[in-house]
Amino acid sequence: MPQSPSILSAAGVLPEKRIDIKHHDETATQLNANFYQFETGTPHLWHLNDKRDIDILLEDSLRDAIEYARLSVDDIDFLILSQVWSDNIMGQESGLLANRMGLKCPSIGINAGTGGGCMAMEIAGSLILSENYQRIAVVTGCNYTHFFHENDPTKQLLSDGAASMIIGQGNGPEIIASYSVSTAGYRALEYVDGTPDNNVSYIRTPSGSGDYILSHMPETIVDCCTGVCRSADLQLSDIDAYYIYDPVHWMHKAAAKALQIDSKKIFSTFSRYGSLGAALNTVALIDMAKHFRLRDGQIVIAMGFGVTATATACLLRWHDFPCQVSHTDRMNGVQIQ
Repeated sequence: MPQSPSILSAAGVLPEKRIDIKHHDETATQLNANFYQFETGTPHLWHLNDKRDIDILLEDSLRDAIEYARLSVDDIDFLILSQVWSDNIMGQESGLLANRMGLKCPSIGINAGTGGGCMAMEIAGSLILSENYQRIAVVTGCNYTHFFHENDPTKQLLSDGAASMIIGQGNGPEIIASYSVSTAGYRALEYVDGTPDNNVSYIRTPSGSGDYILSHMPETIVDCCTGVCRSADLQLSDIDAYYIYDPVHWMHKAAAKALQIDSKKIFSTFSRYGSLGAALNTVALIDMAKHFRLRDGQIVIAMGFGVTATATACLLRWHDFPCQVSHTDRMNGVQIQ
């Protein structure tokens, strides 16, 4: 039986300038939960001037991940891109990225929303176990601040950025199991098409979407995490640390309550990045490696949560690996006072 696939390296890249947001900004969104207290500190967001600059972040993160793994582009034999959102209906982004990077391997794009990071990890792990591929690049990007209506308060929670990981046989966190559940019933986002009078399309969070998430999210988290444990013959009590996708300040507390575990076991990234979309799971694993004092061999769950299709949990056996989050100087961010 082949060895479990591992995360050989990971890299995140953000715009250079940050935006500091105040807690009152979040209270205006559909995703507010007044019964969870804000924590001290000022959350930071990262925005691009131009949504097309996501290409620079994608390239830089992939280039860094390949370098950290001490590989070259010729060593990559499959590429998976999860981007929120695609630039056009043709979904060409994965092939265009492969061309820009000089990759000759097959490439696919997946559309799993903000859960795309863990979904891509699940797919990559399965491809490695098939023994048809040796090293797979998982690239995730988010520029969805530019797709929401300019007056939508949800934008106060959103960041732009990209992150990549290289998955293959070798040293690094082992992907020992994965499990996905449906979130198609959430209907947390709506696409509003342009009209003849105003040909501007945008995404919005409909009224009541936050209440639906609050009431159904605990069950989704429990189903996903217990499912991935069951597939590896483990219990929730066997898990040493968790990362549950946290696009709002209250998510890690709500997850701890749902799972009936100590909240100190759950790593949170909200104060550093806000909601970073599909890239957030990879960035969170990098930050866990840097800040969460994980020991070799500990068992970790990383759960991605897309409110339009799928939630995916990946079960990892922890080992150190080369990784870093950096800020690109190849374009200017935008700073909002």
